Amino acid sequence: MNLWAFAGLGAAGGLIPGLIDFYNHVAAWRIARRRHRGGVAVGEESPPSFRDHYDIGPDSLAAATHVVLGTLAALLFGGTGQIQGAYAAIVVGASAPILLTQLGRLEAVSAAVAGPEPMAPVQQLAQSSAISALHDSQQTTATVTPPNTSTVAATVPSAQAGRMRQTGGNGR
Repeated sequence: MNLWAFAGLGAAGGLIPGLIDFYNHVAAWRIARRRHRGGVAVGEESPPSFRDHYDIGPDSLAAATHVVLGTLAALLFGGTGQIQGAYAAIVVGASAPILLTQLGRLEAVSAAVAGPEPMAPVQQLAQSSAISALHDSQQTTATVTPPNTSTVAATVPSAQAGRMRQTGGNGR
């Protein structure tokens, strides 16, 4: 599937929640009109208008934003191989705000977007001291006496020195 297909399907998926929201407003308006007709004599009061139930500016802007987020999310997930197929692209588009919010909360993603935090000189010194101490603790001086030779001193990693003590010096 190419990126244009992911973009189109993600936009279509992003449109779904806006259409559902629009339907809910129309249904509420219809119920309000039926209540009005059942309880008020004709001519006494005008029926509720659609604008009383649907705020055209903000609700339309929210739907348009969802379409854009759906397009971007489907491009992101489809372009990186995280999803395949039309159904997956539509679902990613429909759930884009939630997916992108969760993705932004992951520490690895947040760190990649924000970049590494600069360390204070004290933190750098502490980190380098810890690494140096770890390196020093992993080496031990072992005394090895091969058969029929003089004693030889060598610096070897701790694990190997322990093996040499257990096997009588031959390290096997």
